[in-house]
Amino acid sequence: MLPEDAQELFKNGVGALYQSTSNKRFYLVFQGVVQPFNAIQFSRLKSKMEAVNPESLLLSHSLCDTEVVYIPSIDVLLVMRVQEMIGLKDLFAGAATMLELTSILYKRVYNVLI
Repeated sequence: MLPEDAQELFKNGVGALYQSTSNKRFYLVFQGVVQPFNAIQFSRLKSKMEAVNPESLLLSHSLCDTEVVYIPSIDVLLVMRVQEMIGLKDLFAGAATMLELTSILYKRVYNVLI
C-alpha cells in the first residue's frame, strides 16, 4: 500500500517507483507487489539492477530466460524474465535520473531565492 503523499518518480510497462517524503521511503511496484525501502536500500537495489546483464542471458544457450536477484540487506527476491529485467533496469535508471533532475532544480531555485 502506498502512502498518501507518495509521488511517482518513474513508471514504465513493468512497474513504477514512488517516493514518500513523510516517511522518507521509496516504493517499488513490481509484479503486483509494493516493496518499501530507504535511500540506502534504493541505492543498493539500483546498483544490483545495473549489474544485471539481460544480453548475456539471451546470448547464452541456456533454456532458461529467468534471472533471480536477491538482496539480503533489503530482503527482496526478484524473479524476472528478460523483458522484465530490461524494464526494471530502465525503471531504476529513469527514477535515478528524475531524482538527479529534482536535485539540480532544487539547487538552482534555492540559489535564486537566497
